[in-house]
Amino acid sequence: MYTHQPRNVYGNWGASVSADVDGIPLHKERYFTFTCNTNMNYMRSVDFSADSPGATFQDMPLSRVHNFGLTETMQLQFERGNYQASLNAAADYMHQTSDRKGFATINSVNFSYGISGRLKFKYGFSLDCDLTMHSRRGYEDRTMNDDNLLLNASISKGFLKNRCFVLRLTGHDILRQLQNVTRTVNAQGRTEMWYNTQPSFVLLTASFRLNMQPKMKKE
Repeated sequence: MYTHQPRNVYGNWGASVSADVDGIPLHKERYFTFTCNTNMNYMRSVDFSADSPGATFQDMPLSRVHNFGLTETMQLQFERGNYQASLNAAADYMHQTSDRKGFATINSVNFSYGISGRLKFKYGFSLDCDLTMHSRRGYEDRTMNDDNLLLNASISKGFLKNRCFVLRLTGHDILRQLQNVTRTVNAQGRTEMWYNTQPSFVLLTASFRLNMQPKMKKE
């Protein structure tokens, strides 16, 4: 168990570099396009850390953790008329080191892959679907090395002129694969727990789009 108190500390900084390839056509009629993003980042995280429960603030040593990350996302998209589909893949690798007492080097990777699509029908109906496998590997806590298949879908209907009024029914985590408790590792290499009381739900929304053209002044 940890006790957290707000204190000023110096030495936190980070840097990143990225490269993007956005929508390169793979077909002369541009039915297929390819998009990818590569990001490399470094973050130096500094915080106070107590080795024993009875340690006072003045006795707390500094915990310096070096976070090296590499993220890659890719998408192959097909679009023609009222049909759109895409293959998606992403990976996030993290290497964390520190000279803090008892710190074990962490080499973790979070990755996902799946397919998404959209179909447009007559009378303003539209169907969206997203099926993605989310996986994690390399964590010391075995419960964090998991796989979660996430299925989201929505159906919408446009009304009025130019379909400016839209009703949408959305189902999130239809397969009920997400857990109520999510464990993550922060920049200090410590495990944090997040509680989600309702990861699976159905939502009905209504939206209205209003476009107003400004009046031109007469000269």
